[in-house]
Amino acid sequence: MGVSIKQATDQYLLLQGRQFALDLLESFGEQLYSPKGVAHAIDRLTAATQNKPEGYVAGILDIIEVLKKARP
Repeated sequence: MGVSIKQATDQYLLLQGRQFALDLLESFGEQLYSPKGVAHAIDRLTAATQNKPEGYVAGILDIIEVLKKARP
C-alpha cells in the first residue's frame, strides 16, 4: 500500500511541476515567439527547479525538454 501512495504522490508532483511550468510560460506571452524569449524561459524554469521535490522537478524538466526541441 505504501508504494501506491508514493507513486500517486510522485504523479501528483509531476503534474504540479508541469502546470507550474506552463503557467510560467503563459506569463511570457509573445516573448516565447523569439529565440531569446525561449532561452530566458528555459533559464527561469531551470532556476525554479532548485530545492523542489524530485517529482515536481521532473514535471518542469519535461516542459524544458519540449522547449529545447522546439527551438529554431
